[in-house]
Amino acid sequence: MATRDIDAIIAALTAKHPRAWVEQLKVKHPGADDDGLWFFSHPESAFEVQLESPFGAFPFLVESNRWDARGHASTVDEAVEFIESWLGLPAVKQSGAADGRDWTRVDLLLIKNALNEVCNGVDIEDFEFQTRLGASREDARELLRRIHDRLENR
Repeated sequence: MATRDIDAIIAALTAKHPRAWVEQLKVKHPGADDDGLWFFSHPESAFEVQLESPFGAFPFLVESNRWDARGHASTVDEAVEFIESWLGLPAVKQSGAADGRDWTRVDLLLIKNALNEVCNGVDIEDFEFQTRLGASREDARELLRRIHDRLENR
């Protein structure tokens, strides 16, 4: 029997966070009502994350009661990163590689978007940029480029 994508996500998440809890939406008329909604929580988090897909297959719509944002997960790793980040759980590396960079994809996207706004959206004079941010606009744009490249190569 083939494993559904949602089952692989649940297995990967609970391997990293054994106390994570998941519940599928219970519907009144199974088979007729859409039950493709799974709720994830953890005892150390006040938040809940939901994954939605009609058949438990990629892609999943990701939402949370933590903030008004939506995401889309197309791989097990992306889904687990969304759940970890939006529940506020520490990202646990399976490989044990300690490179000091445990940023999740969601973390990097948030930083990239904030840097993009600061560098290109908000009107901050160049002389004031260094004072407010502690780096030149050029340095901030270089960091933005490196984050973008890292996200593209993940």
